[in-house]
Amino acid sequence: MKNILFLFLCSTLLISCGADQATVDKMTLEMCEALDGVDTTSIYSLMDAATALEEVSSNDSYGSVTQAQMESAMKDKCPAGWKVFEEIMALGGE
Repeated sequence: MKNILFLFLCSTLLISCGADQATVDKMTLEMCEALDGVDTTSIYSLMDAATALEEVSSNDSYGSVTQAQMESAMKDKCPAGWKVFEEIMALGGE
């Protein structure tokens, strides 16, 4: 499950050339909301957040958002959410 989620998110975000800023902002807002209040000490909370992120990233209108765009926007708008995102991605790589 974790590896599939990781691959899905990476492929969705890396295949594209880039999106307009409004699309990046909308996706970032949804990602930040999905990561708000996640308990990083609870694997269940992290998995719930991963499921929410998968739902956001499966939105076809976000297919052109690149990893770099998302990372930059999340670090700017919700740095705590970005840290949770990195933790979830690290779980996917284990």
